[in-house]
Amino acid sequence: GRSLITPDRSTMTKVGLPLALHAADPSLSVAGRRLCIQVFQQILPDLPQAYLMPLHVIISVAWQQLDEPMHALAAARDATKFAPKNPAVRRVLAHALVTAAAKNPTAPSSAEQIDEAAKTYRDLLATGKLSDAEQRDLTLALITLEWNRGRVKEAQELIEKLGSSQSPLLERI
Repeated sequence: GRSLITPDRSTMTKVGLPLALHAADPSLSVAGRRLCIQVFQQILPDLPQAYLMPLHVIISVAWQQLDEPMHALAAARDATKFAPKNPAVRRVLAHALVTAAAKNPTAPSSAEQIDEAAKTYRDLLATGKLSDAEQRDLTLALITLEWNRGRVKEAQELIEKLGSSQSPLLERI
């Protein structure tokens, strides 16, 4: 339909940037979230480089909230173009890969997405630059991923490495 924002590029960017930054706000309605994503797509060519990675991450999360995992994965991949080694971006990518694979588990790309997610989790864990909480959370995500794809031995090895962590998820496994 109709655009609520004036076609003037400068005004679009000034008004659109705050809207785009709120795309993943949990208080937004579905329509509000979709509007923020639409505005982001309209202002994308005019945004300074410094905004591109964080906005792609926000948009990926917003697509996840809308249960659109393929769009979320595309936005996460776009974010990695701007910050390929950023741990937060890589976590968002791994999550998007897992949810995209879960949405359509029989798709030929599903196994590749799970493999890429597992590799991303392992690479992040290998950096040694994560806080204890981040290390535990990523290890639990990897345990769950390995367990769900039938790699019980790998999951058990990760559980042993995790040690005495007090986690309800770990106790369920």
